[in-house]
Amino acid sequence: MPLYGADEEVRGVLWADEPRNRLLPNDDVLQALRIFANHAMEALAVATQLAETKFLADHDPLTRLLNRRALLHRLAASESLGPHPLALVFLDLDNFKEVNDGHGHAVGDRILARFSSLLAELVPSGGLAFRVGGDEFALLLADAGEQEARDLIGRVRVALEANIDPLLRSLIASFGIATNSSGRSAHELLQVADEAMYAAKRTGTGIEVAA
Repeated sequence: MPLYGADEEVRGVLWADEPRNRLLPNDDVLQALRIFANHAMEALAVATQLAETKFLADHDPLTRLLNRRALLHRLAASESLGPHPLALVFLDLDNFKEVNDGHGHAVGDRILARFSSLLAELVPSGGLAFRVGGDEFALLLADAGEQEARDLIGRVRVALEANIDPLLRSLIASFGIATNSSGRSAHELLQVADEAMYAAKRTGTGIEVAA
């Protein structure tokens, strides 16, 4: 019996093998198999939808990165562990609006998705990448300080400059770095990283470190 998805495409086959009487299934048996197959696909569809709903509670639907809600949760959880090294990088794609306006939203979405994949690949083990909104992203580095954050920023810049996609190569980003070396709370860390990023954007320095 074919198993059909919501798009009417065949997603699998229900195979009844070796019936006891070794005869071809009669119409009643075939009908029962069809009903069972329909229920099975409905159950799989519901399970898939539920899993996606749970995933999207903490992830951005376009880029599949963790979202702002997840960032706040991770920072709060980190704060509860007591004092330990932590670096937060906020970054903004300065010229993304030009790309989006010049090439259309579909291309803009593709660029955001590819840039997000790049961040996910470059973030070190134990680190996390987030899309916090629009063309703003965050990188959270555990057991790290300013130098580790600068090293990661350098790798992001190199990866952009060397990318085969000319639109990715054209992206310009501003970065703000904040560490909890001075005992900042999770809320303070988020605020000062954001402020440092906008200071870098205003001054054109590229990178600002929160004092």
